[in-house]
Amino acid sequence: VSAPVEQAPALADLNDQTVCLLWNGVFRGDQIFPIITEELLKRYPEARVVDYKTMGITHGLDEREYLVNLPKVLHQRGADAVISGIGA
Repeated sequence: VSAPVEQAPALADLNDQTVCLLWNGVFRGDQIFPIITEELLKRYPEARVVDYKTMGITHGLDEREYLVNLPKVLHQRGADAVISGIGA
């Protein structure tokens, strides 16, 4: 069991920030995330978005390994924020 981690403060602005999109591969994320990306970039045109295809699907045969490595991957991608979508 790992120690609790404090939540980071909310970002006031996403311009010049990197937002990574995570999806578990279930229920229409392939349709929703492009809309989220488009709207996000309309509001914050200087934001950088790392799409779910680049980040990989969070659910599946290697889910545990994916999650163990996720902090390192987010750091490598320069993530300032994450949008995680899960479906039913």
